[in-house]
Amino acid sequence: MDHVTQILQAEDLLDTDKMRMGFTTQATSAGTLALARTSTCHQTFTGVTAGQIVTLPDATTLMVGWTYFFWNEASVTVSVRNNSSTQLFILPALFNAVIVLRDNSTVNGAWSWSRSNPGGGGTGVTPPFLFSKSGGTAVGAYLYVGQVVSSVTGQLIVGTNQMVKITASNGNTLGSNTVIQFQRRTGVSSFTDIVGASITIPSGSYSAHAELATPVALGPDWEIACYNKSGSSLNNPIVLMYVEPA
Repeated sequence: MDHVTQILQAEDLLDTDKMRMGFTTQATSAGTLALARTSTCHQTFTGVTAGQIVTLPDATTLMVGWTYFFWNEASVTVSVRNNSSTQLFILPALFNAVIVLRDNSTVNGAWSWSRSNPGGGGTGVTPPFLFSKSGGTAVGAYLYVGQVVSSVTGQLIVGTNQMVKITASNGNTLGSNTVIQFQRRTGVSSFTDIVGASITIPSGSYSAHAELATPVALGPDWEIACYNKSGSSLNNPIVLMYVEPA
């Protein structure tokens, strides 16, 4: 590569950096915002429409250290994904995030990120939370169809948090699709199914996991249950709920 080409490439990078400065505001939608090398480094989200996805640029077009700042001022979550649309993390409502490229040798690259809640609404709880486990006092060896397992309340998860993912596993492959449904207490002895908070372990499989399309709010006084809604009885089950600050 000659010196003239190197100078032209350097000037091109400087021009691109100038274009990246400033804020871009995007109203959330049930669609995808595909960032490019020329996108501004500050991306602000507003609005109330769920389903917003953000994909990062082709990392091979960026320099190591390339940085984006996301400001989620919307009332819904934003899914941040790499160039192949694999989710890296969920940005909750009213959270900020900084994401830095540390390896640009592939299209997807390797990114590091951190999230924060400037409003201080969360407690910094770290997922996952072990909801129920085979051999524990609540479950026993099997979770039969129709059997309900209740969590304990309050002190285990305090502050304003939300459930973002659930996983379930079984001790052997299942003969039929098996649905694990999560509930929350609505009365002294009554529970109601949480819409969207269910997971299916497919027939012939041991386990499954699911990101919740809409995170479930968990306040300081909560009680969650889950039950085997249909399919096979679970043998040596493990069920987890993943929680992060809301």
